[in-house]
Amino acid sequence: MVSLPLRAGEVAMKPPKGVLSRLTYLFQIDKILRLSYNLFRIKSKARGEKMARISTSLRVDEDAKKAATKIFKEYGLSFSDGVNIFLHQVSLTKGFPFEIKLPNKKTMKAIDELNKREGKSFDNVDDLFTDLEDK
Repeated sequence: MVSLPLRAGEVAMKPPKGVLSRLTYLFQIDKILRLSYNLFRIKSKARGEKMARISTSLRVDEDAKKAATKIFKEYGLSFSDGVNIFLHQVSLTKGFPFEIKLPNKKTMKAIDELNKREGKSFDNVDDLFTDLEDK
C-alpha cells in the first residue's frame, strides 16, 4: 500500500509504474485528502472554532470544473470543499500535493510532432506494438 505524508516538509512517494498501481495510488491520495480535510473540520469544531471563510472568485477551465464538481458530489462535497481540501494540502505539505514536471526534450519533440500532425500513425494496435518492439 502506498501512503503519503500528512506533515509539512515530508516528501510524497512517486507513483508506482503500471496502470493498476497508479489507480491504487490515486485512490490513496483521495482517501488522504478527504481524511485530512475532515480531521481539520472535526478538530476545529471540537475546539468550538468556526472555519473562517472568505468569498473569492476563480477563473477555471469550464470542463475541468464540471468534471471536478461531479467527482466532489460523489463524495458529498461541494466545489468549494474540494478547493479547500486542495488548499489545506498545499499548506500541510508546503507545496503541491502531487508531482509537477516539465516535459523533457524528447517529450517536447513528440508533442510538437503531434501538433504538426507529423507523427506515425497505425491502422491497428498490433502494428503499433510491432513498431515499438523494433526500437
